[in-house]
This record gives sequence, structure tokens and C-alpha cells, in this order.
Amino acid sequence: MVKLKGFFSSDEFKILWPFYLSMLISSIFFIFGPYMVIYFLEIGFSFFQISILAIIFMIAPIIFEIPTGAIADVFGRKVSVILSDILTAILLISLFFTVNYYVVLIIFLLLGIVKTLASGADEAWVMDLLKYNKKQELTQKYYIKMMTISSLGVVLMGIISVFFVKYLGIRIIWVVSGFGILIGSLIFVSSNLES
Repeated sequence: MVKLKGFFSSDEFKILWPFYLSMLISSIFFIFGPYMVIYFLEIGFSFFQISILAIIFMIAPIIFEIPTGAIADVFGRKVSVILSDILTAILLISLFFTVNYYVVLIIFLLLGIVKTLASGADEAWVMDLLKYNKKQELTQKYYIKMMTISSLGVVLMGIISVFFVKYLGIRIIWVVSGFGILIGSLIFVSSNLES
């Protein structure tokens, strides 16, 4: 891997590169955000129906946070985060294949539940890795870099999303976003990180 001298310290890059790369790829291809409401209006959903989707997505994590947290405790944080990413990718891609409001509602409920698998487990995994490698002093750098990388990804997402939507249609937002998350999770799968 190429090190960006001056931006990453060698220890930081060696330990945290999978998190940084996964964040960059996931952010770049997470293109459904700016187009979601437009897409749902285009397929005939009302603003009320779209609001219900958002509410369901926000309430589900509150209800399922504790039960899904047990997965990280039993199987490890790495398994929990990767499982969350893979299931999120599958659910997003499945939105490409349906315009039925009730099916979409169920998918959004499941997205909210699946989100809880990574909630807290992702940051705890990083903190455990830094502690294991006796590099807790990198904690602040990690959070700063993740914000920077995420912001860079969002800027690039804005640029590439226009091309995807223009040439492949607005419905492609689900497939592109899902595959972006899937690629990010494969980085974790292929990395040699502790859980």
C-alpha cells in the first residue's frame, strides 16, 4: 500500500488503513442519499409515505440496539461490523428490484435493525486495536482522519453520482450504494485485523 507521507504516521497507517479505505470507498459510492426522496417521488410515493420510511428507519435502531449488541459480545466486533455491512448492502441492492411501498417499508425497517449491528461495535473495534497495539495516542488522529476521509468521499460522491444517474437512471442509486458498502466490508474481511 502507498503511504501518504505527512498525512499518516507509519504505525497509524499500518493499523488503521482498512478503516480508512473502507470509509473512503463506502462514502464515494453511497450515492442514494441525495437522490432518495427524488427517486421515491418518481415512483409514486407521497411525502407522507417517505416520512414514514424515515421514521421507521430511525426508530428501529432504538428498539433493537440491545439485542443486536449481543452479537458483537458473543461473536466479536469484527463479525458484527462485517455482518452489518453485508446485510446493509444486500438490503440496499434489493431496493432496485421493488417499487411496492410495503416491501420498501419492510426493507427500511430491516436497514434500521441491521444498522445496530455496527453501532458502537465499529468504534470499539478500532479502540481495541489501538489498545492491543499499544497505540492509544492515535485515537484523536483516527477520528480526525475519518472525518476528513468521509468528507472527501462525499465530495467525490457528488461528482460521480451525477454520471451514474445520468447514464444509468436514478434507480441505479441502490445498486451503486450497496456495492460500495459491500466492497468496504470485503476490505475488512481480507484484512488481518483482530476482532
